[in-house]
Amino acid sequence: MHDELAPARPIGRSMRPPTTPDADVLTVDEAARFLRIGRNQLYDAIGRNEVPHLRVGRTIRLHRSALVRMMSADRAEPRR
Repeated sequence: MHDELAPARPIGRSMRPPTTPDADVLTVDEAARFLRIGRNQLYDAIGRNEVPHLRVGRTIRLHRSALVRMMSADRAEPRR
């Protein structure tokens, strides 16, 4: 005898599966959570070109690996 599978439920905005650790392309909301900063703070940094990003039409995408490199480079520079 086999178990029946649960019926598929549509994935809405609140039911979106969590981002996997190996997903490299992030939305602004995901990148803000990853960087542990506010969404508006991230938008401001993007506007000042302080954060590597890609605009696709009206959307902004960020690469997790680029954010990690950015944070590593910032840590390597001495503070003045």
